[in-house]
Amino acid sequence: MVQFVVITNVVLGLICLRLAQRLWQLKLKLTKIAGSILGVEQYFYRLLYNAPTKLNKATVSVNRARYGYQGLEQKLQKIQKFLALLNLGQSFWRQQGIFNQVSGVRGQKSGKR
Repeated sequence: MVQFVVITNVVLGLICLRLAQRLWQLKLKLTKIAGSILGVEQYFYRLLYNAPTKLNKATVSVNRARYGYQGLEQKLQKIQKFLALLNLGQSFWRQQGIFNQVSGVRGQKSGKR
């Protein structure tokens, strides 16, 4: 009976020793993983720390560019209207010139007959 208890205690001790060894290895692995995660976290913290400030500056720049673009669009529309008016005037003067030439030619022809 004493031998059974001693053998059982030795077996349980060996099992607990092996379990403690595995837990120690797991602790070392988890420590390495935690260090890696901490390094990644610090990297992203440094990377994204200034992001709100940079986003605000970018937003201001985009708003300025949009405002400037809208002003340019308005100027372009005015220029397009002016060019359309010039084109209309040019067309009108061409028609007037053709009409005068045709009537002048007719007038000369009819005067000679």
